[in-house]
Amino acid sequence: MATIFPFGEGKTEKVVFRFLIEKQFQGYSFRNFVSVGGRDNFRSEIPKTVQIDLGAGRDEIRILTFRDLDAAEQVDDVVQSFQDIVQELLEPWRLRPSVQQIRPNTIYKWEVSIAPGRSGLRLVLHIANHADPGLPVPLLNQTTDGYILRVGLTDQVLHRFARESKVGSTSDSLRTLITADIPGAIKQRGIAFDEDKDYLAAYLAATRFWVVKRTEEQARLVKIILERAWRYNQERFKQVFASWFAAIEEVVQ
Repeated sequence: MATIFPFGEGKTEKVVFRFLIEKQFQGYSFRNFVSVGGRDNFRSEIPKTVQIDLGAGRDEIRILTFRDLDAAEQVDDVVQSFQDIVQELLEPWRLRPSVQQIRPNTIYKWEVSIAPGRSGLRLVLHIANHADPGLPVPLLNQTTDGYILRVGLTDQVLHRFARESKVGSTSDSLRTLITADIPGAIKQRGIAFDEDKDYLAAYLAATRFWVVKRTEEQARLVKIILERAWRYNQERFKQVFASWFAAIEEVVQ
């Protein structure tokens, strides 16, 4: 069985990945998820993690990476950065596989077959690319938080938060607070409010999450949103995370 090494920029990707694997991809051999700690760290963390296994020639090495897209970046530049990583991994064998576009602007793949003295390699890159979740201010970046917001702002999920005894509100009221009132109040003071993380912070405040759940860990909020979205509107969940499912399918098939 091929060994799969998953990587992402931060903790949110790790939470989402583990959730998706638990729901639909049990039975595959995944190594521990590596949060590289920023977009520039894939270049060092991927070779450090897989190089020894790649040279062992025992099995096929598969790598799955989840990458955000910042406002000043171009998709082609991100793809090229991973092309460079693949070439570095395969430099001992002078191999330079071409990239395959699986889903435009979102999923890309590099692959070489097993050969004597060298494991096979498959690297799948997923670049965050989600539609605007109905927010009044266009998002500056494309990140995993945007996917969380899209499922978190559905009526079914907001309704569950609204029913908490310390909240006692409605899904419409919470949505207005998160997408308009809190962002508006902050912007009126001249403070920037244009990233996925800003709206997720507004979500924390509007749902009184820290008070209700007695925690300050954003990762726990993300897990609860995912659980409620999966339980109460699984069809919408699968639509929002369709590219994540597709990327994982690409690496396990």
